[in-house]
Amino acid sequence: MEKNEINKELRVKESNLSSRYTMISKFLIFISLLSIIIFLALFMAIYIWNNPYNFAILSFSEWTIILSIILLISIFINFILYYKFGRFHDKIDRLEHKKTEFLNGKKVHTMTIPEGVEGGIFSKTFISIDSHNILRIRVQMIKPQELWKKEENIE
Repeated sequence: MEKNEINKELRVKESNLSSRYTMISKFLIFISLLSIIIFLALFMAIYIWNNPYNFAILSFSEWTIILSIILLISIFINFILYYKFGRFHDKIDRLEHKKTEFLNGKKVHTMTIPEGVEGGIFSKTFISIDSHNILRIRVQMIKPQELWKKEENIE
């Protein structure tokens, strides 16, 4: 497989994970908000409307513990989803980006014209930006198709 095909497949997988994790996260947030609303309704029923302490099958303290556990589980699962997606995104970034180049102790930033082209013959121009950075401009002078045509004419 080519590098571009692998990157495309990883981006598709990232998009699928993003939509799946977003849906799960929204569901967990909904459950959390629902549990907060239930807690507030129980609190109002007991302390404002003077209902008995255990009018809702369980006592208020038991409901508080149950709803707190639901909230904690929801938050914990959201953190796990965020961590897993972040790691997957970092993996894609590592595969796409090349290692940082240095020349004479200065960081080299590369710009290719036309953008994203590989193969052929390039001219390279180095421009010093500051004491820590260099800009390398690669301009394609001869396309790879032209090189192959010239080789075929020689034979």
